[in-house]
Amino acid sequence: MSHVISIVGRSNSGKTTLIENLIPEFKKRGYHVAAIKHASHGFTLDYPGKDSDRLRQAGADMIILASTDQYAVMGFHVQRSLEELEQLCTGIDIILVEGYKQEDRLKIEVYRHDMASEPEPMVCSETHGNYIALVTDDAIVPPIQIPVFRTKEIENLAHFIETTLLLKPVFIGIHN
Repeated sequence: MSHVISIVGRSNSGKTTLIENLIPEFKKRGYHVAAIKHASHGFTLDYPGKDSDRLRQAGADMIILASTDQYAVMGFHVQRSLEELEQLCTGIDIILVEGYKQEDRLKIEVYRHDMASEPEPMVCSETHGNYIALVTDDAIVPPIQIPVFRTKEIENLAHFIETTLLLKPVFIGIHN
């Protein structure tokens, strides 16, 4: 069973950087890690004339590119939910998701007060929905009911995630 945490925040707040720093910390601790990045403006993995592009142009709904040491799954024409994307992550201990703040998942907000000329409020202060921590370097943080970590406190944040989420026992009911 994979554990999922969404890393959310305003645009350019440092979400990708946080995930980029958490991945090696969890790998060092022996965990298998996946990352799912929400690309709201779309993206392209294949290029005109390449075999994958030719297969996509032919109408394939999914293409899996595979070699001896890596693979990539590209889906087309069908929108997938975050839950369906999570199902693709077999053999993974923790999935770090960038974005999807509307989903019902545990969330960590990355907040940078200095990113806008007019400071925007923290997302976690606007709602109480599943926020477990705030990551910021702001000197002044309004009172909130969740732990606050500085952006350089990657080991402390990973330890917090590990002890509150990854090391909790999972109980499976057995029915006769």
